[in-house]
Amino acid sequence: MLLRLDTTFPAWRKGPARYGGKWASIECEMQTHFPGFDVKRKKLQSICTRGRGKRQLHELQNRLKVLGLDMHKQNVDAVKVRERNAEESTKDAHEVAALQAAVKKLEQQSVVEVAAGKAAATEAERLKIQSQQVVEAKEDLEKVNVLLTKKFEHLMMQFEARKERDKKRIAVLVKQLEGERAANTELLRALGEGDGTEDTRDN
Repeated sequence: MLLRLDTTFPAWRKGPARYGGKWASIECEMQTHFPGFDVKRKKLQSICTRGRGKRQLHELQNRLKVLGLDMHKQNVDAVKVRERNAEESTKDAHEVAALQAAVKKLEQQSVVEVAAGKAAATEAERLKIQSQQVVEAKEDLEKVNVLLTKKFEHLMMQFEARKERDKKRIAVLVKQLEGERAANTELLRALGEGDGTEDTRDN
């Protein structure tokens, strides 16, 4: 809230205001910007001091973001240098603690990112090996498919050849059977004629 007030009323940064008309005007503006906000008539100087402290801390935090830290060691070292410079330029323990916490957080995030990077590299290697295995399995399957296709074609050729041989053999057997049937018919006819002749002789 102090940061918002400080941004809304930049004139506060110049120094404290006196009670009276100026405070009434500021109070009216605050009510306009923040309806329902209960304004306590404390010393504006203390409010400005706190607001400036918060603003400086906010600027330091924004400065860390603008640097585009990528969690690497050199960036962490740069933040540590800024922390030392901040310690020299200000005695605000809260700001120093915030910077230390930011550095610690960056170091922790750096460790996490390094671990995540190693895990990602391991996973990528595993996927690469798995992909190679899939390719090899596919090639083996294609080879087996070619062999099975050739074997099937060979068996079909054998089947067709055997089928043709059996067809010819059956034709020969049918012809032989027809010949034998004709011979049997002639034999029966001859036997029938012979029996008629003998009957005539007996009479």
